[in-house]
Amino acid sequence: MKRIFFVTLSLLAFLLGSATSSWLDATPNSLKVDYEAIKKFVNEKPEEHQALFERFVSADTTLSLEEVAIIYYGNRIKPLMYPGGNPDAKNYNVRKLNSEEKWMESLEASDAKNLVAPTELRTQWDACVAAYSIKDQWRLLPYFIRYRQLVNVIIASGDGKSTETAFKVVNVDDESVVMIQSLGITSIGTQALIYVNNVPFDKITAKAGDEEKTIFFDITLWFEFLAKALSN
Repeated sequence: MKRIFFVTLSLLAFLLGSATSSWLDATPNSLKVDYEAIKKFVNEKPEEHQALFERFVSADTTLSLEEVAIIYYGNRIKPLMYPGGNPDAKNYNVRKLNSEEKWMESLEASDAKNLVAPTELRTQWDACVAAYSIKDQWRLLPYFIRYRQLVNVIIASGDGKSTETAFKVVNVDDESVVMIQSLGITSIGTQALIYVNNVPFDKITAKAGDEEKTIFFDITLWFEFLAKALSN
C-alpha cells in the first residue's frame, strides 16, 4: 500500500507539472444537471447517445462539459457498451492488480473494462497509476483525459456546501476520489445518509489540512441503480 501511495503522489506531481495537463486543469464552468432531461435524451436518442459514448471511450478532447455530463449520468441511467466489448470485464478488479504491482495485467484489464464501464472514475485513475508505474505516457494520457473530464463534470455540478448545491455522483465510490484528489481533502471523518424532500444525500465531514469541511453529495442515481438491481 505504501508503494501505491507513493506512486499516486508522484503521478499527481507529474500531471500537475505536465504541459499536456494545462487544458485539463482548467476550472470547469458551473453545470446544471437535469436528470429528467438526460433520461429523455438517452431513451429517445439512442444513436446520438451511443456516438457520444464512443467518443468518450476514445478520449475525445473536443467533448463539451455538457456532453460528458450526458455520458457520465446517462450511462448510469442506460448503460452502453463499445462495439466488441466484453460484458464480463465490468467485474475486473483493477485496484487489486495494482496492489499486487501487476501493472501490465492491470492495464490490460483496464483497457477491457474501459469498453464497457468507462465512467467508473476509480478505474480510470487506477489505470493512470499503472501506466505511470511502467512509465508509459502514451497509455497514461487517454485514461487521464477521461478521468479529468469526469471529475470536471462532478465539480461543475455543484459546490458541495449544501444539499441544494450538492455534487452529483452516480457512484458513492466517486465521492472519495473527488474529495482526496480534486478538493484537497486530507482526511475523511464521518459519513451520514440523509434525505431532503425524499432525495438521498451523503453528508461527509472531512479536513483539508487543518480546515474542517462538510461536503454533500447527491446520490439519487446511485439509489435508483441499487433499487433496479435489487428488483431484478
